[in-house]
Amino acid sequence: MNNKILIIEDDEDMIHILKSILELEGYEISYAEDGEKGLLMVEEIIPDLIILDLILPKVDGNEVCRRIRKNTEFSGIPIIMLTAKGTTRDELEGIVDGADDYITKPFNPLDLIETIKYLLTTKEAIDMEERKRKKINRLQTRLLFENE
Repeated sequence: MNNKILIIEDDEDMIHILKSILELEGYEISYAEDGEKGLLMVEEIIPDLIILDLILPKVDGNEVCRRIRKNTEFSGIPIIMLTAKGTTRDELEGIVDGADDYITKPFNPLDLIETIKYLLTTKEAIDMEERKRKKINRLQTRLLFENE
């Protein structure tokens, strides 16, 4: 069975690019053009992984991420934020809101595929939480130095 990936992205060109890249890798792709529809699709298809943009109509990506993490039925689904918002503060906020990884656009397709494969094979919650804690600490440290 192929892993199901839900793309929540409002840019049609980006949806097409992601769909093309990921289908070549054998993933089953669904997509939603806004945060509200994305949340409904999470419940409908129960994806194995979510690729989430931050700047979305109706419900923004950070709020989508927070709502997914609050729902115990879906809270374990890995989430990759893929966005043009590339500041350290944006990344830190995304990780704190529950993203497992944060990739900025433009992105390297090989990096995205590697991240997806890692997140889909590393299902142990303890390992993921430790990785997330380390990433938050690293981002907070970077933010301190950027503010000096």
